[in-house]
Amino acid sequence: MSRVVVRLVRRLATPAVAAALAKEELCLALSAVAQLKPLSPITPEASAGSSALVTDPLARRSLRVIPHCTSYELRMIAQGAGALQWSGTSALSAFVVDALVQGLYKQMEACSVVATPLSKKLSMAQRRHRVRLHDLLAVVEQAMDAGFFFNVTLHALIRQHAEPLACEGPNLSAATSEELIAVFCAYLGEEEGVALAQRIRAALAASTQAAASSAMEVLGSCVAGRSLPLSPAWSGPYARWSQQRSALLASLSAPSASPASPNDAVDPAATPQQQARYDVLQVIQRLCSGANGEGSEGDAVRDEDLLRVLQEVTVLQIFDPVTLLVLDDALLRRLAAIEQRPTVPATTAAAACENLVYAQAQRYPRTLAMLRERDAAAEGATSGDGAPTTAAAPSSPPTFKALQHLAVVQSAYRKTLAGGAVPDKDLFHLSSSISTFGADEVAQTAVVFAYVRDIPSDIIRILAGGVETLTLDGVAALLRATRHDRAGALHTVVKACLGNVAHLQQCITGASVESLVELVQVLSLPPTRWTTAPKETSALEVQLLELALAQLYLHVEAMPWELLLCVVRGLGGIAGSQETVHAACDRLTAHLGGANLTAAAAATLPSHSTSSLPPLDISKYFELMDALQCGDVVNERLLDLLAAALATHFKGLGTCTADDPRYAGFLRFASCELSYESSELAEVVAGVVQTVTHADDWAALPTELLVSAALFAFDRCNVSSLSASAFVLPHMVLQHIAQSRRLSGSVSAALATAIVEIVSRLPSTGVEDAAIAYCVQALLLVGPSTTPLTAARLVSIACRTAPRAASIPQELYDLVTGNVQGLPPDVFTSLCLAISSPLFDEALGNRLVEVLPLVADQLTPHQLSRCVFGLGEMRGAGQRLAHQVMTEALSDYAVDNVELFTSGRDIAALLHGFAKLQCTKRNLYSVFAKRVKERYVRYTLDFQSISFLLFAFGSVKFVDQQLVNSFCQTFIEHAEELAAPELLMTLRGVSRMCLLNTQFYWRLGAVVASRADEFPLQAQCDLINAYGSIEQRHPEMAISLAACIAANAAALPSVSTAVDVLKSLWLMEYKVGGEEAAQTIANHIVQHGSELSSADLMKLCSIILDVRWAHVPLLNAIAARSIELKAHDRLEGYVARTVLDTLGSQHVFHLQARTQLSELARSVSKEVVQLSGEEQEQLNLLTSH
Repeated sequence: MSRVVVRLVRRLATPAVAAALAKEELCLALSAVAQLKPLSPITPEASAGSSALVTDPLARRSLRVIPHCTSYELRMIAQGAGALQWSGTSALSAFVVDALVQGLYKQMEACSVVATPLSKKLSMAQRRHRVRLHDLLAVVEQAMDAGFFFNVTLHALIRQHAEPLACEGPNLSAATSEELIAVFCAYLGEEEGVALAQRIRAALAASTQAAASSAMEVLGSCVAGRSLPLSPAWSGPYARWSQQRSALLASLSAPSASPASPNDAVDPAATPQQQARYDVLQVIQRLCSGANGEGSEGDAVRDEDLLRVLQEVTVLQIFDPVTLLVLDDALLRRLAAIEQRPTVPATTAAAACENLVYAQAQRYPRTLAMLRERDAAAEGATSGDGAPTTAAAPSSPPTFKALQHLAVVQSAYRKTLAGGAVPDKDLFHLSSSISTFGADEVAQTAVVFAYVRDIPSDIIRILAGGVETLTLDGVAALLRATRHDRAGALHTVVKACLGNVAHLQQCITGASVESLVELVQVLSLPPTRWTTAPKETSALEVQLLELALAQLYLHVEAMPWELLLCVVRGLGGIAGSQETVHAACDRLTAHLGGANLTAAAAATLPSHSTSSLPPLDISKYFELMDALQCGDVVNERLLDLLAAALATHFKGLGTCTADDPRYAGFLRFASCELSYESSELAEVVAGVVQTVTHADDWAALPTELLVSAALFAFDRCNVSSLSASAFVLPHMVLQHIAQSRRLSGSVSAALATAIVEIVSRLPSTGVEDAAIAYCVQALLLVGPSTTPLTAARLVSIACRTAPRAASIPQELYDLVTGNVQGLPPDVFTSLCLAISSPLFDEALGNRLVEVLPLVADQLTPHQLSRCVFGLGEMRGAGQRLAHQVMTEALSDYAVDNVELFTSGRDIAALLHGFAKLQCTKRNLYSVFAKRVKERYVRYTLDFQSISFLLFAFGSVKFVDQQLVNSFCQTFIEHAEELAAPELLMTLRGVSRMCLLNTQFYWRLGAVVASRADEFPLQAQCDLINAYGSIEQRHPEMAISLAACIAANAAALPSVSTAVDVLKSLWLMEYKVGGEEAAQTIANHIVQHGSELSSADLMKLCSIILDVRWAHVPLLNAIAARSIELKAHDRLEGYVARTVLDTLGSQHVFHLQARTQLSELARSVSKEVVQLSGEEQEQLNLLTSH
């Protein structure tokens, strides 16, 4: 490279100039450099000058513009990067290659869009920027120059697109074919490259380019086992690339072996990256071959191999599109297979894969969605009582005034963590006496306020000045408050607290085990989505978490039984705590081993000597089982010992008398096993509940045993739970309980909870079940004595299954209302969906509206959309100020987190709920309309979701012409497949948008006409009104619906509804005066003429005046009602004049109407002057004085 070019490039590579380059300027500069390189003399001076270039600024600028480049511009950047030798001078070479590959992949996918009506315009616009063979070759050459031969996406692009790219466009020249052979054979290996060249030649031979293409001879000379037909211009680069690839493969296969020559040496710093990419490529190829049926994926790739690849992709920041896509698909199939085989315990590697999916959610969206659905389904089986908390000791000697309010602080803090509602009185005391509290109490007060409202500025000010006096309990409270701080007010305080590492180490050293466990739990909670926490704070939190876990690990060996259970219960499932939890499990195993040996020794003594031995204390085993279930910890050795001890305790239970106290313990054990799903413990349950299945008469069996058997039918460790008959036994148990009236007496809270679990897991058939109704009604009486979680589930079940005449005790509602915020997400969602029931309590509904924005962070996008959908169905939705406040906050939250919503069905339910809540924020509907237009979101829509979207858009009169027209076209093509509710919502929504699409209205109207009987009476009226509002004719539909409405006119909710129907039929150009259905509706109006309003009179007069309808009874009813309204001063002057004009037009003489209405009618001129808005205001101002 000449000195002039070197100086110019050096000037371009300065940070200031490089950062200011536009995309086009950068591409042209790099293309010029690539063109000048062959013409420049290769001298030692030039080489030294080029090697001295610092091209990092150009590389960074390229990374910024590559996502916006076309394929041709990507080629320019790749050629310029090769000319500047970024691979040897810049550490960013790997990122540049990845960006180029991702950009090319994106362009290739965009050009591969199937030409649908929605994408045709896009495809035509992109035709000028379609990917060409030279673009692919340039990117592959740059990858090889950088030493990266194992990019999965690049391999996929070559294998899938090289052949079609070579066949399309201009004729393939001989020079291009030589470049193709050299590049592909060097990158894929000679054997695979030659095979690809032969496929390209065969494709060219079958095309019209065969005769004109000069590449046929070159490609025909490319035969396996012979030297490649390359000219000197490409034989040199091919030899260099091939030698580099061979040396790299040799170093990866035998890292300890020394290279054969200095030229074969590979940069040691690049070896880990290359090794990872090579491993990823091998695993991806095996996964693809298994998915394509060429091999068994389960045999080819073990869970350990998959876990290793996932870790490499995460640690080394590999953003390879095809890699992530294949891994996502493999994880989805692997974890779904584990779910389908509950009897086979999941491996540790599979569990670790789950953790990595959660840690890298943006990389594996499909697997994450599956896990979220699974977790949402399992949430109902988990405990919702909240983690136990330890009262924090004050960080400084409290004053007398502080002691007075210390009990309020502790009570409010504990109640908040348990999900209870803190009374406003306590909040007032906390805010008014905050200056007398110690730092720990102030931090706990911040938690109380963060759960319900914004944190007061006084609390932030006191915390900022007292972070150095916080104990570990105070630090945990502060970090917990940040998880609910929707305004981000505590970011500065938390950063200052976590930055004092010496103080934190001192606190951790002297802290109790309970405090350390609570700290780890708080640090494992996800951050709030309302604000973005600083990255420095996140790093400091990770450091603090490692310190706390290390301290716990050091003390595991000396922990007593209770503290070991605390560790297992609190740390199970938290990333990074596996070693500590396993150590605690080992200690618990040692405890159990000694206890079981003692029990075994006692069992070997003679029977006459065992009577004096104390019984085995089963409470310890129940505590251990609860801890394992709460922490979701699986330890096979511990479970084996626990199962053996429980089997000994429950041995022979099925043959004991009904009053044996062990039945209650067994019910507790079966309920816990249903949530835990341990195959070891399931065997113990199966051994006892088989008594139920083998018994001929259940009358002698206790209720606890029957319910335990029904619970076990849902256990996924039970093989029969996977069959279609899994619900037979639970139904039979409930029917026996109902027939024998076993719940008429006293029912324990544990038994009530178990029956609620059974009923909630049974599928809804839509038919009232007498056994379920009896059980629900019996449990409602004992519901107030159960936990808030059980009470909430019972309320949702009762609203779904209980008859309308049933009543739910107010005490039960009060219990749920006071603990709404602590309910699990799935239970909270079920309550929101049940709010439309006539049995639902208004106070509980208001509490749900108030709490929903506060718990939005805890809900998945699916749950959030279902909650908003359910609240939109409540009575008086959107009419209260609390509803408006909720929708204002929640709509902003949804817009800020729109990227979380990847399902079109969730978006449709969300917007439908917001529309029913009368939220008219244009930004909300605009943002989500754009989201729905995205291909992968739109493909998740079904007919019901589209009808929800159209109804929502119509309710708020938001119009996205392109989106709505595409939906209308879809429904025109599939009109016969639409259900009645979908037709109703669609037509109502589109008509409110005032969009004129005659084909749409005629096609869907014809379907409505043919299925008029499927619509309820109110829906038939709404359909008529929808067409009438836009004056759309449809004679067939009008005749069908009018006949149905006339046949059920007596059931119309009001006479105004009948008037609206008649008016809409008139606007549809229906023959109101000559059809029998219209006469019937008019007769119904005459019968209820005393209920007509002034607006109804105007509508009827308009119809009669236009069609000259001489319906004398209707005219007399109009006159009589006008006189009645005039007597009560409820008739306007223009209405009186219109009524008199109508009577006169039909030659009906009504003396009383003319006498009493004439004076009022003369107060209004028959000629109406149209005034502008400003003129009307001035006139009103003058007449008001």
